[in-house]
Formats: sequence, structure tokens, C-alpha cells
Amino acid sequence: MTINPLDALLAKLMHSSTKSSFEKTEEDMKEVFSRVDEMLPEEPEILEQLDYENVIRWFSTQPKHPDVRYGAIVKMPLDQKSIIVLQAFLDQYKNVIPKYEKRQYVRKLITESIDDELAECFGNNNAILVH
Repeated sequence: MTINPLDALLAKLMHSSTKSSFEKTEEDMKEVFSRVDEMLPEEPEILEQLDYENVIRWFSTQPKHPDVRYGAIVKMPLDQKSIIVLQAFLDQYKNVIPKYEKRQYVRKLITESIDDELAECFGNNNAILVH
């Protein structure tokens, strides 16, 4: 059985709690993010700042897949001044639903910053699971 790299990333992010596992997760994130790029043929959206409203609007304007149970948002520094952010829909088992109605069901963004409201949602984490 092949593990979807985005599923692996989300699992690692959702379950890291100690400093040593967090450091390992950061290394794993870089590896998994590079493999996720292969899954996402569309170019990333480029935004100067990503705000909470934009994230929620994207979730609410996508076609309604019957298996969606959660939304996930993950972030990782891309370089010294950019952040890569992925938004995805998950099923009841927290597996990523990559496509629906012939459209990408995962969003990739590159931004210089996130607004205070979204930063507050992330807190000290690199992932948010939306119920």
C-alpha cells in the first residue's frame, strides 16, 4: 500500500508534541512538501499576505464532496521570506481527497506572511484541522 505524501505530512504534524519529534517533523515536512509538489500540477497562488478570511472563503467555495469531514491547513517556511501553505479536504479517516469534479481539491499558496487572526489559529503549530 502506497502512502499519500500529503497524508503522511498531516499525520506527522497532527501528532508531534515533543521537541525531538518536532525537529524530526520539520525534516520530514521538507521531504514530504517536495513530494506533494509532484501531486499538485497547478501553479501555486502567490499572495503578499494570506489572511484568515481568504482561507475560510476557499474552503466554503469548493464543490461539496460527500466524503469531506475536515479541512486541513499546513504551513512551512519556504525560504527566509516566504511561507508555503497547503489547504486540503480530508475524509473521515483524515485522508486527503486530492481531486473532485476534475478539479484540484488541494490548494497550494506561497505568501510572505499570514495575518494575525490566522497566526492566532496556528498558535505554535504548523497545522490546523478544521471540523
